[in-house]
This record gives sequence, structure tokens and C-alpha cells, in this order.
Amino acid sequence: MYLGNNLYTTLDGGINDSALALSVSAGEGAQFGTEITRLYGSEKFPYYLTIWSASYSSPSLDSGMEIVEVTARDTDDFTIVRGKRGTSASAHSSGDKVMLGNYADDLVWESLPAKEYVDTHADDEGTSSYFRIGDTQIVFVNETITVGANTTYADKAETFPVAFKAGTTPSVVIQANSNYSNTFGWAYALSITNTGFTMRAANKGTTNNAGSMLVSYVAIGVWQ
Repeated sequence: MYLGNNLYTTLDGGINDSALALSVSAGEGAQFGTEITRLYGSEKFPYYLTIWSASYSSPSLDSGMEIVEVTARDTDDFTIVRGKRGTSASAHSSGDKVMLGNYADDLVWESLPAKEYVDTHADDEGTSSYFRIGDTQIVFVNETITVGANTTYADKAETFPVAFKAGTTPSVVIQANSNYSNTFGWAYALSITNTGFTMRAANKGTTNNAGSMLVSYVAIGVWQ
């Protein structure tokens, strides 16, 4: 989600409860792109608009108030998903008020239940933690990978199921710390999607020592 300050306009034409687009007063759509660009470097999506009747000074007074998710904007025309954040889709009239709001949903911090991941190597151990801040999900994974003696090259892949928003790709940061003597520990991503990421951790070296490598993964993306 993306936020902004003091973004307010009115509907240019009414919409029914199934419309997937809305238009605002001529020339006023640009302020949304300008403000979000100021904060985030470009106009990013989604962001959320509150729509309520012009008869009320505050959306909290209007039982027909609705929050919509904006997925695209073309000048004064917004592509929207209806009835978001605990509201229901309803009809709105030309001249009704439109505001980019800051919502409690954007401030939620919760620890999500830990999830099992597919461990393709019985001698490895791992832990995972999941957190959400507003619409952002953060996944932390720590895994100790072991390699036996007389191993000069070990390459082990693990697949971690995650659940980010469909159509998005999380960012993944990897750190590998090896206790091998005279070896080089490293890790890299084989694939990353919104439903899971596969990481490969490897040790290279010329010694015959057994040892282990702690690999840490952090994935950050849009929560479902």
C-alpha cells in the first residue's frame, strides 16, 4: 500500500455498485500521482481511496461509505477494486467526496504462524518466522546446512512456501556464513515467485573437513 498527504477530490460522474473504474474532477487526478511520486519515487500501486456522500462532512457519518483499491490511474480515471478494508461496494453520486486515506490496516503489526518448509536434506535444520506490517509481509528463515567429511563441493537446494499477493514478486536478501576451514560459503536464488522461493546454498573448497554453514533468507513482499 502507498500513502499520501491531503489528497482530496470529488467524483466526476456517479458509479454503481459494480463499476470497476471511477473518474474525479477534471485535472485533479494528477495530484495523486504527484504526491505518491514525491514519497516513493514514482506513482506506485495499490493505494486506497475512501468515497462518501457529499451530504456528510466525514466518511464515518455515512453508512454507504466505501474504500476502494486503486490498481491504475490514467489522468483523472482510476481503475479500482471494490469494497476493500471491511467496506461493501455501493453506488455513489457525482460530486461525492473522494479522499486518499490512512487506514488502521496500514499500521497492523502481527506475527503470523510459522510454516513448515520442504527440507530436501534430512541432516539440515531450519526455522522460519513470518510477520506483517500493514500490507507488507516479511519472512525470515535461518537454516544450518551440514556437509560431511571428504566433500569438496556440496550444493543443496531448499524450497520455502510463502504466500505473497498474486501477481507480485517478493524481494529476497540472502546471507551465508560458513565455518569451513579454507572454504567459501555462498547462497543464491534459483527461483522466486509469490507462492514460494527456492534457494541453493553451496560450499566450495579443497579440504576434507566436515562442517556447516548458516544461511539466512529474508523475503519482503506484498501480503495477500
